[in-house]
Amino acid sequence: MANVLIVEDTEGVRQTLEIMLENSGHTLEVAENGKAALQRLERGRYDIVITDIIMPEVDGNDVILAIRKMDRPPKVIAISGGGMKVDKDEALMLARSQADTVLKKPFTHRELQDAVARTLNGAQSAA
Repeated sequence: MANVLIVEDTEGVRQTLEIMLENSGHTLEVAENGKAALQRLERGRYDIVITDIIMPEVDGNDVILAIRKMDRPPKVIAISGGGMKVDKDEALMLARSQADTVLKKPFTHRELQDAVARTLNGAQSAA
C-alpha cells in the first residue's frame, strides 16, 4: 500500500478521504491547507499526494508546482469541486497539465480507489 498525504481544507471532506483511504490499507498523513502540506513535504516522503485546489493561503496549484520541483516527487491527484467564483473545470485547468490525475468532487469511494491505483501504476487520467 501507499504512503499518502491528503491536503484538504474542508474538515468533513478531509475526514471522508481519510476513511476511504484507511479502509484501502494506505498509510496517511493529513494537512489542513497548502502551507501545512509544504511543511510536511519538506520532512516526509510520500508515494502520492491528494490535494484540493482551492484553499486559502497556499492553494493546491502551488503545492503541485512545489512537488514538481522535488528531486523525487510523489505522484499527485488534484481534486476540486470548484468554488464561489470558479467552477470545477476552471479550478482544475492548471492541475490537468501538472498533476498525474484529476478528480472532480463529488466522487465515489470506487472512483478514488481507481484513481489512486491508476496513479500509482503510472497511468494518467483526467475526470
